[in-house]
Amino acid sequence: MPAIAVVVPFQDRLPLLNEALASLQSQTLTHWEALLVNDRSHSATLAGLGALVAGESRFRLLANSQARSAGACGARNTGLCAARAPLVVFLDSDDLLQPGALAGRVAGMAASPDLDYLVHDGEVFDNEPGDVGVSWNTLDAGDPLDRFLAADTPWQTSGPTWRAAALARLGPWPERAASWQDWEYHIRALCSGLRYGLVAEQDYSHRRGHAQAMRLRHNDLPVLVSRADTFARVAAALKAGGYATHARQQLLAGLCLRFALKCGRLHGDLPAALRILAPVSAAALADAAWLATAREAVVDAAAGRNAGELDASVTGAFPVLQGLCNSAGRERARNAPHLSTQTGTGGLAVISGKQLAFKDVEGV
Repeated sequence: MPAIAVVVPFQDRLPLLNEALASLQSQTLTHWEALLVNDRSHSATLAGLGALVAGESRFRLLANSQARSAGACGARNTGLCAARAPLVVFLDSDDLLQPGALAGRVAGMAASPDLDYLVHDGEVFDNEPGDVGVSWNTLDAGDPLDRFLAADTPWQTSGPTWRAAALARLGPWPERAASWQDWEYHIRALCSGLRYGLVAEQDYSHRRGHAQAMRLRHNDLPVLVSRADTFARVAAALKAGGYATHARQQLLAGLCLRFALKCGRLHGDLPAALRILAPVSAAALADAAWLATAREAVVDAAAGRNAGELDASVTGAFPVLQGLCNSAGRERARNAPHLSTQTGTGGLAVISGKQLAFKDVEGV
């Protein structure tokens, strides 16, 4: 029985996936399993994977259980259902685990049997681990729930190590969400009463080479509008768990307003922008006067009469906007100079082996 399962969703990006899998095979802990969940990759990617998984019994190749692409969240849910180990880590296909990561995480969870999950710190990198020299964020800079609600994301998807039993209570990853899925998932965990610990020690490396492209995609109209459902789910989780303080409701209302203003500014689509603002009234996150003023600002943003969430008059009327995403740690990660991003092995040994007959691989 493996001590820990690593769920790796992937859609193409074979050179980067090679590096992620090599980081697994470099682990000092040997009894792990990796669930590699294919989310509708091209046949060439699957052919290339054959040489990587041949002869490695710890790799299990699965197909996303959804008839259509459900994205990384659907793939994570598929991998989680297939995992046999009592501990689970979710690793993105372009990120890396440092050699002692799994050993340290298994030991940490064994030493803290009362914890449902344990969060490690990580670094950001461009081409090779250590080339940026900046941590993802700072774990010990305040209450994690408050920080998530302020868009000051204290940890990334690969940071937590989960007990499988706790994940069963938490429920699945949000497959309908077009973005901010990990944000909602971790807030839900914090609101569910799961017990957690923080380890201010870097044991994984998060690649930021695609961050700019992701930021641009997050500004697409359908992606922005999908935030309404995400914010509504978070509002429900706060209230169900008894965590809906006035300050937290104000932060969530501020996020609704921020992205409604952005939608109006970028797309001029007033109905779509007002839909993003709708959870404020539906979940009673703010009073009628706040909501009326917010709607006026959104109308003006869609008509081009202000600069959206960046307009000084708007931030003056809604001070909460000035406190959103104001993290020194995240700003360091964003603003450190970007290096020339290349795909390749990043100094890690590439796994090699004979070509795999894919008809023998589970789920393919």
